[in-house]
Amino acid sequence: DAIMAREEVGSTGIHGGVAIPHAHFKSVKDIRGAFGRSAHPVDFRAVDGEATYLFFLVVAPPSKNEAYLQALNKISTAIRGAHFIKFLRAAKTAKEIEETLREAEEMPTGLVR
Repeated sequence: DAIMAREEVGSTGIHGGVAIPHAHFKSVKDIRGAFGRSAHPVDFRAVDGEATYLFFLVVAPPSKNEAYLQALNKISTAIRGAHFIKFLRAAKTAKEIEETLREAEEMPTGLVR
């Protein structure tokens, strides 16, 4: 319900086929994230009007707001990378996706390759 309420405020579908749905949940103890990829276009009401294929979900308790904002910043930085989205869309295995995500995680915030 919290994710849907957040989407009602404004779509978290941003650009280039990417969405970052996120919300605070009192019931979670720590920040959590998940990644999903759709083989078929999803109409996520993205601000650029494009279909969405990649989803980065971030949830956190209200008490972890700084970590929550850091996670959103890390994702936002990674998706600006020249090849990040292309690699995630083209990955053939879960291992390839995991490696791409791990490389992005290891990059200092603010650096884009």
